[in-house]
Amino acid sequence: MAPKTRCVSGRSIALATVAALALGLPRATSAQERRASPWSFELDALGGYTMVNIERWSRFRRVDARSQDLAGGLGRVFVVYLGQLRVGAEAGFQHLFWYQIEGQSPGLIVRRRVNVAPQYGGVVFRLVERSRLDVDYGFGFHFFGETSRPGTHFSATFRLVKWRGFSLPIGARFATILDEEAMMVPIALKAGVSFRR
Repeated sequence: MAPKTRCVSGRSIALATVAALALGLPRATSAQERRASPWSFELDALGGYTMVNIERWSRFRRVDARSQDLAGGLGRVFVVYLGQLRVGAEAGFQHLFWYQIEGQSPGLIVRRRVNVAPQYGGVVFRLVERSRLDVDYGFGFHFFGETSRPGTHFSATFRLVKWRGFSLPIGARFATILDEEAMMVPIALKAGVSFRR
C-alpha cells in the first residue's frame, strides 16, 4: 500500500501546483491590464511674459524699444513608464521677446528689430498624475540659430473636459533658460488639447 500512497500524494501535489498556476496567472495578467498605457499626445498654446535683462543679453547699452510678451506652442508625446512616472519627448517654439536698436549716420536713421524665438526640444517627466491634475518636469535645449542653451521647466495642468480619451487642459508653465549673458525666465499660461489611448 505504501507505493499507492506515494502515488496519490504525487498526483495531489501536481494537481495543487496546476491549480495554483491557473489561479495565479489570471491575477497577474489583470494587474498588468489595470495599468494604463503610457501613450498620450498633447498640444499646448502658450502666452505670458519673459523675465530677462535685454541690455545685458543683447550686449547693447541702450535698447530703443522692446516687448517681453511671450507666445508659442509646444507638443509632447509620452511613450514609456520609468518606474511609476510616464516619460516622453517635448518639442516646439517660444517667441520670448523682441528689441529694437537704432543707428544714426548723417541724414540717415537705421532701425533694427531682433526677434528672440528659439526652438525647443527635450525630455519631460509626469511627476504627478490624477484624474484631472498633472504636474510635469522637463529639461532640454533651446536653439538660437547656431547656438543652443539648456533649460528646465515645471508645469501644472488641470483638465476641464474629458471625453473618450480626449481632454481640454489649461495650466501654467514656469521655465528657466541658462545663458552666459543673462538668464531668461519665461512664465506662461497654457491651453490646449490632449489624447490618451
